[in-house]
Amino acid sequence: RLFKRTHQRFLQTFDGHPFSAMGRRYWEGRRGKPEAWIQTETARLNQQWDALVAPNRLAAQLYRSEFDYRGEILTLGNPRCDALVAGVAGRRLSVRRALGASEHQTVTLYAPTARDLLTTRGSAKRRFDELDLPAVVSHLGPRHQLWVRGHQDNKRVPDRVSGIEGVRDLTDYPDVNDLIMAADV
Repeated sequence: RLFKRTHQRFLQTFDGHPFSAMGRRYWEGRRGKPEAWIQTETARLNQQWDALVAPNRLAAQLYRSEFDYRGEILTLGNPRCDALVAGVAGRRLSVRRALGASEHQTVTLYAPTARDLLTTRGSAKRRFDELDLPAVVSHLGPRHQLWVRGHQDNKRVPDRVSGIEGVRDLTDYPDVNDLIMAADV
């Protein structure tokens, strides 16, 4: 638990867009927590957070309802994804070069989100592996590279794609935005 000092401010940025269960829905549905526990937890979080960052008005409404949040919400976009809109000159080419993709190859990025049902412990989840990667590579052909990037929660499980010609597992690559910018598909 965080114990904020009087001189500190806590800006809650969350993790991307709130598509997965969080707050009330998560605590009630997945964890079976009683209403009294939820009220105590939301009150504790409301005391800690000085403001929230939301990517849009819908997310701001979800944060208010899921966390009973009454404080300031800054609807500023999504810092993690804003780089994709603004772009960084030359970044695409330098990432492709660093990862061994030539200008003549088409790079397809497969980056499935984490699946709650694949949770192994805490925020560790097994890799979603329902896509037939050899069939995809065969269909795409030799002028393609298939990059696979697991979700952040997949990094905590030592399960990587290996041994498939034309497939490169980049789950441990530090910035998924680089991969999105460098990919063609």
